[in-house]
Amino acid sequence: MVPTRTDEGPGRPGAVHERQRRQTDDKIMNAVLQIIRSSGPNAVTMEAVSALSGVAKTTLYRRYKDRYDLMEDVASRITPVTYPPTGLTADSLAQMVRGLQDTFESQVGYAFVGHLLASSDDFMVAWREKIISPRIVALRSFFERGVADGVLRADADYQMLIEFIMGGAVMCAALRGHVPADWAEDVAQTVWPIIAAAH
Repeated sequence: MVPTRTDEGPGRPGAVHERQRRQTDDKIMNAVLQIIRSSGPNAVTMEAVSALSGVAKTTLYRRYKDRYDLMEDVASRITPVTYPPTGLTADSLAQMVRGLQDTFESQVGYAFVGHLLASSDDFMVAWREKIISPRIVALRSFFERGVADGVLRADADYQMLIEFIMGGAVMCAALRGHVPADWAEDVAQTVWPIIAAAH
């Protein structure tokens, strides 16, 4: 008996098309982020993305109305914020800071983060809302949970601490040319004794 063909399984036409679309998305995203890291956001053009990614300009224009639409899509696909699985400790704070450091290093680059933090351009503000703001919210939530659980001091200025962490990463990269691998752990070990509640 000849088996009846179904549209299920990895070889079905829909699955192949979806896999190809994801591969194209990845090529476009990687090209945009590479251009941003090396030359800044103003260098992201349809022509530059096409040349670097190997994706035809016609394909880009079918998907995006302009470079801003393209960059907005890429911003929405930056690695989401992850929360530490462990409790409220210096190590879990280090994990939070490490997640921020990894995103900045491997995806957008510290120079672009600095640009986002300093820019008042509407489009850059929109990127800041997608990339920076969720990480600020995650850190604030971590500190608020620590205060509510009595682990952290209630009178510490956590907004300022968040600004120090964000700005410190950018400044460290600018002054040293890189951020040391153990930077997140050093930050956590430095600030934890200052913010830990007395018991």
